[in-house]
Amino acid sequence: GKAATLAWPIGKVMADLFGKIGWVNDILSLVAYLVVLVAAGSVLASIYNTMNERKREFAILRALGAGRSTVFAAIIAEAASIAAIGTISGYLVYAAIMSVAAVIVREQTGVVLDPFRFEWVLVLTPAAMILLGAVAGIIPAVKAYSTDVAANLAPAT
Repeated sequence: GKAATLAWPIGKVMADLFGKIGWVNDILSLVAYLVVLVAAGSVLASIYNTMNERKREFAILRALGAGRSTVFAAIIAEAASIAAIGTISGYLVYAAIMSVAAVIVREQTGVVLDPFRFEWVLVLTPAAMILLGAVAGIIPAVKAYSTDVAANLAPAT
């Protein structure tokens, strides 16, 4: 038959449980930070690698009257936009997975999960990711800022 186990006092039992498996949470947090770092590096690499191909584009913008600060700001905005698109995509995946997981957990255990309950981390994390994306765009923006207009206006041969 079915056996029941009494978990009393619940506070002590839960503290013991989390004491035993708390290291898993630490490992998952470390993995999350590494994912954020890799994402920022990817934004930096993708924009930086296109700088050589876009030198003429920036030179034309400058020749048409765009100031160095305008080109700098455009690169920063592009990097932040890439980070924002990645963040939105991540939240769509989160919503899909957690919607299914919440139903499965509720059916199998009776525990109700609310993955869409407001938490400040759901606001602060995307903001931090977009800011980090903008910071990752600083190096390519400095490179575009220092582009020599005259040397890069000539068509590539």
